[in-house]
This record gives sequence, structure tokens and C-alpha cells, in this order.
Amino acid sequence: MYSAEGAKAIEKGGADAIVAMAQQLHREVMPACMPPPSATSAQDGYWPARFGHLTTYGATYYGYLFNKAYAAQLWQHQFAADPLHPKGGDCLWALLRPGGAADPKKLLADALGGQAPDLNPYFQEMSTK
Repeated sequence: MYSAEGAKAIEKGGADAIVAMAQQLHREVMPACMPPPSATSAQDGYWPARFGHLTTYGATYYGYLFNKAYAAQLWQHQFAADPLHPKGGDCLWALLRPGGAADPKKLLADALGGQAPDLNPYFQEMSTK
């Protein structure tokens, strides 16, 4: 939307055309209980440039995928054989206790017994669903 369609809109009607296009997209995608902001022109604040979720969320999405991959590897390494074994709880406690005060890479490596992060457990988990 913000590349080819946006360029076409600028050629046809300038910045106001982009505002109209963004509002149309908002109406098509968002539920009726979330109407687009009332700005009707670029003069009123250029809403599409300020709505960060459309422009910045993409890269964040991949963080979720990596978290799922790490969780799958942690499950396979610590919990798959016996999910209720106390060593799993000890592992989680060691992983979560420091909060933001420790390097997450080191915490994950320690929880995985020194193994490097591996995507294969995630792929295995996804193939079974």
C-alpha cells in the first residue's frame, strides 16, 4: 500500500489522496468500532504517517517467530521427556529470575545447557500441527 499504491496516489491527488487511501484501508481492515481518525487531509495532521502499527510492526513480528523457536527448543531440551520434573521449574526460575538485569542470550544458552539456538525443534513442532 505505501509503496506502489502510495506513489500512484501522490501522482493523482497528492498527500490528501494518501490520507483518503489510508482511511479506506482502515475501513476495510479494522472493525467498525474502530473508525479512522477524523483527519481528512494532510493539512489536518497526516494520520497515515503517525499510525506506527502499519509502518513499524512488520519487523517486530519476526521477533515472535524467534521466541516461538526458542520456546520449542527449550521445551524439547528441558520439558518434553517429563514436563513436571522439578529440574524444569529450576530452569525456568533461573531463566526468568534476573528479569532484564542479565543478557538474554546468556540466559537462554544456560537454560539450553550450552547449546546454540536451533530452529529445528520449532520446525518439528510446526510440522506436527
